[in-house]
Amino acid sequence: MSTPRQIIPGSTYLVTRRTTQRMFLLRPSPLIKQVFEYCLAYAVHKYSMRVHGYCVMSNHYHLVLTDTNGNLPAFMSWFNEFLAKSFNALHGRWENFWAPGSYSMVHLQTPQDVLDRIVYSIANPVRAGLVSRCRHWPGAQTCSMRFGVQVIFDRPKHYFRAKGPMPERVAFSLQQPSGFEDLSKEEWQNLVSERLAQREEEIHQELLQEGRSFIGSRAALSVRPTDSPSTRAPRRVRNPQVAARDRASRIQAIQQLRLFRMAYRQAYNQWKSGSIGVVFPYGTYALRDIVQVQAIPPP
Repeated sequence: MSTPRQIIPGSTYLVTRRTTQRMFLLRPSPLIKQVFEYCLAYAVHKYSMRVHGYCVMSNHYHLVLTDTNGNLPAFMSWFNEFLAKSFNALHGRWENFWAPGSYSMVHLQTPQDVLDRIVYSIANPVRAGLVSRCRHWPGAQTCSMRFGVQVIFDRPKHYFRAKGPMPERVAFSLQQPSGFEDLSKEEWQNLVSERLAQREEEIHQELLQEGRSFIGSRAALSVRPTDSPSTRAPRRVRNPQVAARDRASRIQAIQQLRLFRMAYRQAYNQWKSGSIGVVFPYGTYALRDIVQVQAIPPP
């Protein structure tokens, strides 16, 4: 049995998906940017998500979103499937597009943690030493996008049929996360911009101390899609499931997740042994929707 994920409506996550063998299959281009944002906008409407920020690097993407109705697995399945199909068609590939295993899903516990991960995601090209400012990154990202302002993404001519089921245009808007209701849209926008500028300066100092410089967007775009980083991928590192700056909140969240997994494992074993009327813990997703086991309803 794989480790179950607890899917609770209204939760906010940092989601990350990496390409196979860390290849630069997401290397920025106008078409890759258009496909990513069109698919994202469509999936957001289809599965009722609220997106707070995203950034597409050459071999992975970060996405900060709120899962309004508890549809994250279905959303990620559709989104990653259509990205893989369209990008494989673009590159003339037939093999797996994404790295083995599933996507990373980190549950953000507090509004401050959400803000931290929005800034972290947008500043990713700067931290990687690619560009000196996030706005210089040519890939799909929300550095210059205004919260609450509607953007229209056109259906790409690549892969998607003109007379197919997908709409010709999809509307999208970046959403202000919960927990900042006391701030106006302008105040929230300014807060994100200030934190992002602060983070960029911190990264500049870090790279200076490391003796590194920025390679620039032109050099970043010169790599081939089938290339990969020369550095070795870290092995056996931690795979966090929750993020909280506050230690007490983090401990509580980890404990709640452990209790869920223990209850799930117990219910799963009973169900597999043929017991009737087994009730799975709140947050059960796959078995609830696929084989329709009973689950504790929302509190």
